[in-house]
Amino acid sequence: MKHDMTEQEWTAKKDDIIRILSVQARMAEPTPITYKELCRQMQLPPAFESPQASFELRDLLDEIDRDEAALGRGMLTSLIHNEELNQPGNGFFLLAKKLGFEFDRTEEGRLKFAIEQIQRVSFEQGNNQSGGS
Repeated sequence: MKHDMTEQEWTAKKDDIIRILSVQARMAEPTPITYKELCRQMQLPPAFESPQASFELRDLLDEIDRDEAALGRGMLTSLIHNEELNQPGNGFFLLAKKLGFEFDRTEEGRLKFAIEQIQRVSFEQGNNQSGGS
């Protein structure tokens, strides 16, 4: 059990997040959403006041990116941004390094990497208008 959920409940939450992010990726102009907006759109959001501080949400997003990486795809969670930073949170970049992605650790390098990942997942999701890599 993960976070007091059955495997079926966990998988349903992951599938829900993947569905939401896939819609964002296929938009004519792929648009990131905030962690709060992701939770608002989820059928069963984590029961936590601040989505960025939710261990459940963090673990769901990490598992999604690990699964995508195992399939040779980009980081789908690049489409979720921290409201204040206007880019993915630090956990996204830490996991990217663990998964073997290379990028400059400066703010500019992190932003460039996030944009490249958005373009890549948009293309992988079937949006050929996004100019994927």
